[in-house]
Amino acid sequence: MARTSNSAFDEIAPLMDARIAFENGQYEKSYQNYSAAFLRDPDNIDILFGLARSGLKIGKNDIADKAYNKLASYNLTAEQSFEQFTGLVLAEVALGTSENPEARLKQALEIAPKDYRLWNALGQEYDGQVRWEESRAAYKKSRETGFSEAGFRNNLGMSHMAQKNYEYAATYFNEAARLAPQQAQFENNRRFALLMMGNYQAALENAADNDAANILGDAGYIAMQREDYSLARILLEKAIEVSPRYNQRAVLHLEQLESRQN
Repeated sequence: MARTSNSAFDEIAPLMDARIAFENGQYEKSYQNYSAAFLRDPDNIDILFGLARSGLKIGKNDIADKAYNKLASYNLTAEQSFEQFTGLVLAEVALGTSENPEARLKQALEIAPKDYRLWNALGQEYDGQVRWEESRAAYKKSRETGFSEAGFRNNLGMSHMAQKNYEYAATYFNEAARLAPQQAQFENNRRFALLMMGNYQAALENAADNDAANILGDAGYIAMQREDYSLARILLEKAIEVSPRYNQRAVLHLEQLESRQN
């Protein structure tokens, strides 16, 4: 039976919507539409790339990894092969499945030296290795290859957070938030740095109750992971206190803290 024009349109509509959403920065919507398109056509190379790209954007790194691995079995153009390899490396590093992330990232940079995502990932890898000067150099390369100034300053802030230089971190986060006020994460990072400095009033100034509770809860959890148990208790208890509703996550983390200390 011949397909009607409506049924044909129904099949391509998710793909069209996915492309438009990705171009507009609506990555979650793009991912959902690429997922729908994939169910209809799982061997479509364009859909697989779209699923992988959008997956990386929203942290669905396991899906991106599977899509990029699947793409390796297809007859790709040279440009597509480069993207498949660099995307796979980024997914592997994000998932923590790469045996040597630094070597893999440098290998990817040999074929895509202007991919700022790779430079950012390398900078984060260096931060994890306590190689601060090299991480800063990698972040500078990301900015030189197209990453935003706001994103660059946020990266420096995250690097200083790892070094426990909270005052410097707060300064960089503040600059990032000023340059890109639409990025709520930069402002949240600034508040988090202030919390780690013990400046609770400034950290929570003008924050809605729910936002303040989430910020305090996240800070408390990280303090617990760093085994700063006294600070963790203060932050988690404050998160529960200011939360406008039952804060299940903060309560759970406080219970975990209790078990660690007993």
